[in-house]
Amino acid sequence: MDLLAAFLLGLFSAPHCLAMCGGVASALLLGSNAADERAARRPTPIVSALCFGTGKLLGYGMLGALAGLTGALLSTAGTAAGDALHLLAGLLMIGLGLYMTGWWLGIRRLEALGGRLWQPVLRLLRGLQLGSTGNKLAAGLLWGLLPCGIVYSMLALALSAGNAAAGAAIMLSFGLGTLPFVLGSGGIVLAAAPLLRQPLWRKAAGTGLILYGVYGMATTLIPSAATVWRGNNNYKTGFSRTTSRKKGETTMKHLIGMFSNPAQEWASIRDRNDSIAGHYLRYLVWMAFLPPLAWWYGASQIGWEIGGRVILLTPESAALIMSLFYFAILLSIAFLGCMIHWMARTYDARNDDVAHGIGVAAYMCAPMFLTGLTGLYPVLWLDMVLGTVAAAYTLYLLYIGIPIVYDMPKERGFLFASATVAVGLVLMVALLGTTVILWEMGAMPVFTDG
Repeated sequence: MDLLAAFLLGLFSAPHCLAMCGGVASALLLGSNAADERAARRPTPIVSALCFGTGKLLGYGMLGALAGLTGALLSTAGTAAGDALHLLAGLLMIGLGLYMTGWWLGIRRLEALGGRLWQPVLRLLRGLQLGSTGNKLAAGLLWGLLPCGIVYSMLALALSAGNAAAGAAIMLSFGLGTLPFVLGSGGIVLAAAPLLRQPLWRKAAGTGLILYGVYGMATTLIPSAATVWRGNNNYKTGFSRTTSRKKGETTMKHLIGMFSNPAQEWASIRDRNDSIAGHYLRYLVWMAFLPPLAWWYGASQIGWEIGGRVILLTPESAALIMSLFYFAILLSIAFLGCMIHWMARTYDARNDDVAHGIGVAAYMCAPMFLTGLTGLYPVLWLDMVLGTVAAAYTLYLLYIGIPIVYDMPKERGFLFASATVAVGLVLMVALLGTTVILWEMGAMPVFTDG
């Protein structure tokens, strides 16, 4: 979970990278081209960019390993020290989210302080001759050491990772996320700049960081996420950061397993006995965010071509509709999970707690969540084909999952799954009716020509 969050943060921090590192990237690439020309060599911007990027990743990896090792040493002083590191990481994530949304700019103070501390590094970077591959790698490494509030926040996360390898992995994941924007040789950066500088994009990314920081602090301050909405009466309340990380990794394993070996993953979900809060915080709030985010971009920036005209939603209208879409997904999964739990008793099922019902509803929808990414480039016929395939695979997951999770014969599981499909169809009709009501209340889409 931390690795995915670090990578996404690298992507979402593009506006900050454009402002802080775009000049450095351009200067390094131009300096490298000039050095190649002086040496009578043909400039190779792509090779130079890869060298700088590799060096930058090495710098991030070294910082992450050092932070992880430091955190591990501090944690030996007791659980209080480890908890303090996790709280610090959460606070910095929240501060970074507030900075990206523009609601609080205190992170700039960290950058100003770091700027004074790293002046020798900056002088060394300026003095490097960029004619050799080794110097290009060194320049990239020094670049990774330059002051940046986002990097400091990620280092706090690496500090709480528990060991040097985990700290390095977090920083490397973050670095990989930043590379497309700072090493695009100008083209990618310039093309993406208008979108990435839009307030809605920054606010969406910042809000995600705030939620992630709150979640990180909650898992430290609350002895167990299971104390809120227990998965069952036998759920153990002991909690540690290591346990949380293992469960986050297991969540991603379940997601991948739903496509590679669904029967085995359903059995694993059955035996895991996760809580309702665990399903939501470690999986649903993130996966449900993918379709609305993709469709906001596609509907407001790309649009549909109809009769030779490109039709778009205004960014504000798209943001409102997709926000409602996001909350509708979360509430629909909760409703469907509760109905599965209610029907489980009728079919004499085991594991008939609400958490297992929500787990079934959440993981069977994994194909729909991922197919929602097609909204990035809305093409009607392609969306319909992929949506149909995803819906069919969702039904397949439901029909093989119900008998496994609830430990019942396949014949009874078939009837149970069919009843769940019927509830899902009723839910769809209810959502359509709710959509009409919301349109009448002012949430109607507002179109514009592209």
